[in-house]
Formats: sequence, C-alpha cells, structure tokens
Amino acid sequence: MHSYFHYYGAYKLDLDGNAVSMTGQKNWGALRTYLNEKANHVQDATINPDWVGCLLENKGIFSATPCDAYADDVLNGRNGKVLQIREHLGITNASWFTRSLVLTQIEKVCKQRDMLFLSKVDQLMTLLGDNKVLRDLGLQLILNRYAQTQVRLPHPKLKEACITAWDIPWSAKDDPWLLSVDTRWAGVSHDAREMIGDWLKEECIELFFTKLVKDAQDSSQGGEHEKFASTCLLEELDTTDQKSPICARFTCTRS
Repeated sequence: MHSYFHYYGAYKLDLDGNAVSMTGQKNWGALRTYLNEKANHVQDATINPDWVGCLLENKGIFSATPCDAYADDVLNGRNGKVLQIREHLGITNASWFTRSLVLTQIEKVCKQRDMLFLSKVDQLMTLLGDNKVLRDLGLQLILNRYAQTQVRLPHPKLKEACITAWDIPWSAKDDPWLLSVDTRWAGVSHDAREMIGDWLKEECIELFFTKLVKDAQDSSQGGEHEKFASTCLLEELDTTDQKSPICARFTCTRS
C-alpha cells in the first residue's frame, strides 16, 4: 500500500511541483480500484494485525473522495481518527493523503453559506503551510469562494498571502488596475482577480494620500509654504514605513 499512499496519481503535480505523467495517473487509478475491490479479503480467519482492522473500518480511503469522512472532524479539532489511520497504514506527511485532507477541508468550508465561510477563512489560511503546490491550490479555492460573497471586504491576510505567493501581474496594456491572466493566477476566477485589483487600488490610493498629507505636514513644520505635486508610480514600494505588499512607490515632487 505504500505505493498507493505515496504516489501522487490523483494530482497533476507531486509534492515538489513536478508533473505526474498520464501513465502514472492511470496506473495509480488502477491500483486504487484493485485495493478497493480486494479490501475485504485482507482479513485472516485467525490472527489480524491492527492495520487490517483499521483498513476494514476505513475502506473509503480507496474511493474517489478518500478524505471526506474525516474533514469535518479535523476542522473541529478532532484528529484522533486520522492520526490512528496514519499510524496503522504508514501514511507520512509526504503522502498525497495529507494534501487531500487539507484541500477537502477547504472545499467543505467553501460550500457553506457566506457567514460561516467568512468566519473560517483565517483557519483555512493556517492549513496551507509552506508547501508551494498545496498553497497555490488552497489559495485558488479560497479566493474564488471569497469573490462570490456579498461582502468582499478586503481581507489583509488573504491579500498578503496572494501577493507573496504570486506577485502582482499588472496589465500594463489595458487597465493598470486589473490583474492580467498570468500563469500564477491561472486558477483564479476573473471576479476574484478583479476583487484583488480593487483591494490593491484602495490601498494604493490610501497610501498615496497618507504620503501627501505627511509631506504637507513636514513642510509646514519646517516653515515652508510650498505646493506639492505628487505622482504615484507603479514600480516598487518602499515598505520601510508602510508595511504593504503593493509594488508601488510614491514620490513627492515640490513645485
């Protein structure tokens, strides 16, 4: 069963982001079907190790939705069942089971009504961890669902996670505020990209006027009475004072 739990046949990318071949996916699917059909035959008439009983109680792990039965428990902090399965069946953190369990939790929450989903966003973000492939898949699910809510208020943690993961692919040819269809954003819906664009636009404008007021106050304190013409350049942000992920720099030119 080690091959079943540690080969990423159900995904296009493995743990390290390498492509899984079509042949590999097909062979893994055949293995899953075989194990599902033969699971009832592993029990001996006399002596059976613990893993046999565990397997018979959890035959759903050989189905197309192997983590559905455990997602709700894990979401609510009840990890005992999953820990037992992992121990008895030799499932490590490198297994696809770990990725699937996280994504299944996210998918379940994304199917809930707006208020429940919004209350769980921070919790879902903590599930993503440091793995790039899992992070990207999870962020896409969360972003697309967030864009479907009626609220759509800026979520600082979600916004920063997206920019840290995928940068800001500005569309220079069209509206500079709209995110272009970049490969890193390919799994994000048009509505979600527009939503992120609006969040960044609002932050950019806020930073611009904060900078403008600050410079005017500094000038007044110095006894100078000059008018300021300020230009917002969408290049790179000096985040020394403004902790923002936006790739912009604000310059103030005296005239």
